[in-house]
Amino acid sequence: MKILKILNVLIFSVFIVGCAYNQKNFHRIVQISQSNNDAVDRFPSGNEDFYSADELKKKKPLEILEMLKNDCCQTKLMETIETKGLWTEEDLVYIKEYLSDNETASSVSKSTSNIDCHGEKFQSTVHREAMHLIMAYKLGFYPVSQCSTIDLKID
Repeated sequence: MKILKILNVLIFSVFIVGCAYNQKNFHRIVQISQSNNDAVDRFPSGNEDFYSADELKKKKPLEILEMLKNDCCQTKLMETIETKGLWTEEDLVYIKEYLSDNETASSVSKSTSNIDCHGEKFQSTVHREAMHLIMAYKLGFYPVSQCSTIDLKID
């Protein structure tokens, strides 16, 4: 019985890694998979630091930045959203006020990222996350990188 459980976990892990490689979203995979599997608890669908596309679409950039600033220091997994038509140039006016703020903030990681963006060395700043939000507006999607503290060269 124990071997069967280990085998299920291994198969599930290979499935998750394969889907991540193909740019699928972890939370959808977890919902489809067996709910009684012990490995499920480690993935974003059961994680309070995970934000789905539906949740993010309801937030303006300033709300996201405030969330990262106020709930500091745990990496937030976020599903990718399209920002074109969702955010406006006016939304960025408020974000630009935070570009000189070097206060510690939570970093952001894409839900499909295979980079482990956790721990002290991955702590971000309000300035850095504000820059990512501005880049997201310009590029048309958010988050803009696998891990907001290592992927992009932002001063």
